[in-house]
Amino acid sequence: MRRRDLITLIGGTVVWPFAARAQSTGTMPRVSYVWFGAPGSDDSTLQGLQKGLQELGYADGTNIKLSYHYANGSQERLAALLASMVNANETDIIVSPGTLVTSTVKKVVSTIPVVSVTGDPIGSGIVSSLARPGGNITGFTLFAGPELGEKWLELVHEAFPKASRIAVLWNPSSSFSAALVGKMKDAAVRLGFTLLLHDLRQPSDFAIAFDAIANEKVDAIVTDPDPLLVAHRGEIVDFAARIRTPAIYALRDYVASGGLMSYDANLFEIWRRAAEYVDRIAKGSAPGDLPIQQPTKFDLIVNIKTAKALGLAIPGTIIARADEVIE
Repeated sequence: MRRRDLITLIGGTVVWPFAARAQSTGTMPRVSYVWFGAPGSDDSTLQGLQKGLQELGYADGTNIKLSYHYANGSQERLAALLASMVNANETDIIVSPGTLVTSTVKKVVSTIPVVSVTGDPIGSGIVSSLARPGGNITGFTLFAGPELGEKWLELVHEAFPKASRIAVLWNPSSSFSAALVGKMKDAAVRLGFTLLLHDLRQPSDFAIAFDAIANEKVDAIVTDPDPLLVAHRGEIVDFAARIRTPAIYALRDYVASGGLMSYDANLFEIWRRAAEYVDRIAKGSAPGDLPIQQPTKFDLIVNIKTAKALGLAIPGTIIARADEVIE
């Protein structure tokens, strides 16, 4: 085997290809799950992955070794976790939820296979093709396109026809978030909304955004699906309840945490399916040959309990087509 097939030097770090590492650890693949937020802020993601692996016959410590790594909302800690993982040669497959984590992984690792779920893997520069991603990263994209941003505003318009001032919580560092907000701006003109954008790039930005929104007298809040926001979803849901303002969320996990309404792909199901890619890579498939898959179904979730607490009446048309109603 040629030397360039054996090792790759990245920023001074030697990274061994999957096959070589697997031989050094027997038949039990070592899978490292890396989440940007704190433990407990990744319900659907982690539970979906674990369920999928279980269905495929995997049991931690028996035929797979799972490790869980949390950056607690810190980009510096995220980079340090990944560097330590690679330097210690302690993983065969990395599982990376979200564009932020996957983009950081891409900067650090080029040969360890990565199974990811991201917003826009092409626009963010993670891969150049969905059909044949090449390289070491594959997985799923959470959204079929930025048009989803328009759908969220249309739901606001249908549910609250008198609404006019809409606060948007988003991370401008994400190319996909930028595309979503671009579509929201187009929809806002059509629907007669004024959008009030609040940038969230780091945890300290949340208090600033909340103070501003509280003084803006907004009629509704819409959130970006960025992992930074998901990691702080409890704070966002509590804030919306405190100022008694309806919110449309990008993921079901917000509604399960007490949020009002969400329209999104089923995150649990996507991660359950992502386990199949972990399995295929563990059995020898090259990640670059596995197409990045897009969701085909989106779910509307409504929390009636929250609506009652806010004194809101959700139109029957929305309730009738909801995929799930939380009472």
